[in-house]
Amino acid sequence: MKKLLLLSALAALLLSTAGYGQTTKTWNGSASTSWNNVNNWTPWGLPMSTHNVIIPAGTANQPVVSGITNAICNNLLIEADATLSITATSNNEATLTVGGTANIHGTLAINGFFQVSPMIQNTAKLVTGDIIWFSSAGFSAFTPSRIELNGDWEFSVGSKVNFSNCGVLFTGSGHSTITSNNSNSIFGGIGVEKTGSGQVRIGSSSTSTLSIGSLNILSGTFRGLANITTILRGNLTNSGNFQFTTGTVSMERPAGNQQIQVNPGDYFNNLTINGKVTVSINNDLLVNGDLTIQSGTFNPNDHTITVWGNWSNMAGPEHFIEGNGTVVFRYIVNKEGQKFATHEINNSESFNNLVVENYFGGHIIINNPSAVVSCNNYDWESGGVIVQAGTFTANNLVQNGIFGHFGLHEGGTINLSNHDGFVDLNGTLNITGGNFNVFGGTTTSWWAATSNASITMSGGVLDFKNRGILVNAGSHNLTSDISGGIIRTVGSFTNHRHDFEPTGGLVELYGMSNATLHSVKPLHHISINKTEARDGGGLQPGYDRLTGQKTEEPLRAQKVTLGSDLAVNGELDVESATLFTNGFDLVTYDHVNVNDGGMLEVNGPSHLKMGWEKFLNINDGGWLKTYGAWPDWA
Repeated sequence: MKKLLLLSALAALLLSTAGYGQTTKTWNGSASTSWNNVNNWTPWGLPMSTHNVIIPAGTANQPVVSGITNAICNNLLIEADATLSITATSNNEATLTVGGTANIHGTLAINGFFQVSPMIQNTAKLVTGDIIWFSSAGFSAFTPSRIELNGDWEFSVGSKVNFSNCGVLFTGSGHSTITSNNSNSIFGGIGVEKTGSGQVRIGSSSTSTLSIGSLNILSGTFRGLANITTILRGNLTNSGNFQFTTGTVSMERPAGNQQIQVNPGDYFNNLTINGKVTVSINNDLLVNGDLTIQSGTFNPNDHTITVWGNWSNMAGPEHFIEGNGTVVFRYIVNKEGQKFATHEINNSESFNNLVVENYFGGHIIINNPSAVVSCNNYDWESGGVIVQAGTFTANNLVQNGIFGHFGLHEGGTINLSNHDGFVDLNGTLNITGGNFNVFGGTTTSWWAATSNASITMSGGVLDFKNRGILVNAGSHNLTSDISGGIIRTVGSFTNHRHDFEPTGGLVELYGMSNATLHSVKPLHHISINKTEARDGGGLQPGYDRLTGQKTEEPLRAQKVTLGSDLAVNGELDVESATLFTNGFDLVTYDHVNVNDGGMLEVNGPSHLKMGWEKFLNINDGGWLKTYGAWPDWA
């Protein structure tokens, strides 16, 4: 009798453990919806951590992990048209743990339990290694719900799943990769809680836009390695790091405000502001590619933004709040190869501090006739500004002079102001057209004053509105190639250099103040046109550069006095005021035209010498005044 009882007990034990040695458990749903019912599985018995689980479609009941937290398996396969539910109850949370990969062809439903009164919140969650969402996959959730994984996440081609009501948390110490191959699949909130050097990466094999609600980096690093657009519809909260090596991050919150929390070592590749709200940052920001403001408003909160690419503000200057912040344009070797970098600004923009720091010799380029780009302070370190069309205005020059490269083409305007410092030319000017206006200066503009300088000019206007010009013969080199255009000043024009000899173009002295004209080498074409101050121009009180003493406001007798013998290779036009030779010789190789309101005053021992078959034209209202006796022609 004892042997019979022992055999019966052994048989029962064998039946109860049947199937645990098998690698696959298939749901049959013959008894109920309960995952925890041994009769619902083939082979009979509950799945263990070593079992791969298959959930097929068409069973009498579909499985529900309800109010339990010990449901486990190795790999999970939800077949097309099948549904697996993880459901919390009023009394218990619910968890399914998948040690390997969850392959979702059918529908996964994760439903937390939430009650307001009395307050009850029980979470339902899936914990897995990897998860793949196939084209036939579906998802539904009720908060509080979550998916936790320490491995990879893939939206396959054709997938269309929305996680707006379900958070996703990446954990563990290893790297996790998100692969996005369908833009119709959308994350709600993503949390990153990696330990050690663990990272969450947007994989380089991704081909489609990735949409994320909010991104919360609790620890670890979130990296973008795919050349896709990542849309962020909520805040970027960051206690770790984010590093987008490639692709574009587009901030697209539809309402409220949006924040980017930046830590040292964080950077974007391309950053786009494209929502309906104000996006703000809490720290200095590095953008290794382009920064674009398409809609909404960007407020750096007075922090520094460093941009290695282009700046585009299609929303308008009022949508960038410059405050007391700084924008730095820094060099980069561009994507086409080892070329010097350029930064394009083709929309109107207002900066506070604008820094050009392009050590590879690249420039900011403005090439839009309607673009008006301005800054309160222009800080040059290397590189420069080229205006092909549009306007660039700097209201203060941090380097206390004109440094770096400036290029100007027809249809462009450059306005430089330095009212409390120098307007010396210590950089490179290349002017083929347009208007280059220089305002302010506490003293005359010295060219090549403290460093080597260069001017190439074939057209356009270079206009010193408030100061004269001195072409300095000091220890620094000045390279000049002036074949056209107009150099204009309200003050004196003095050239002490023997290597400064324009082959074309015009030097115009205008305004209402006395001035001196002096050049040790011939000038090409001169116009004396001191009827009135043009465009706000006018010689102002300043300081003597050598003595430091303040100078008085210049006399307004409208007289230009020679300070040396002067040769003019082209025409000399005295439009108004008086050109006084002051005892020096005036040699012209083309016509001299004294027009209405102008006077040419030649005193002894001055000589007026003119080229062969050239004319001295004293037109209506013009005057020629000479001293001494008529020569003896006999």
